[in-house]
Amino acid sequence: MGLVRGWTDKIASVLGASNPVAGPYFSFTVPEPTGVVAVLAPQASSLLGLVSVVAPVLAAGNTCVVVAGQNRPLPAITLSEVLATSDVPGGVVNTLTGRTAELAPWLAAHGDVNALDLTGAAAGQRTDLERAAAAR
Repeated sequence: MGLVRGWTDKIASVLGASNPVAGPYFSFTVPEPTGVVAVLAPQASSLLGLVSVVAPVLAAGNTCVVVAGQNRPLPAITLSEVLATSDVPGGVVNTLTGRTAELAPWLAAHGDVNALDLTGAAAGQRTDLERAAAAR
């Protein structure tokens, strides 16, 4: 967690750039948040896996809709309760519970989702989810 926290103030300086141009002006590249990121939490590690996919999304300034691991969703729900009573604004982390195979296609094809993290997706489902996300 310390590694993610340490990168929050360095993202712009590491990923940004000053671009050389032939003219009387400056050109800068500055990374911006993507927006809403759908995250499929890993199934093998319930809490650590969830935090490892949600923390980078938040550190980059995005909001996320995370599908909790279907086999062990209790740590995700407990984390949601902690976030609801912390300094994280409402709606920044939204947790869904259910079967990942059923929820993932809806998130991949949703028009308001700007990015998709397929860490917790089944290997056979990844190609279909990538196609659904690219088709919208």
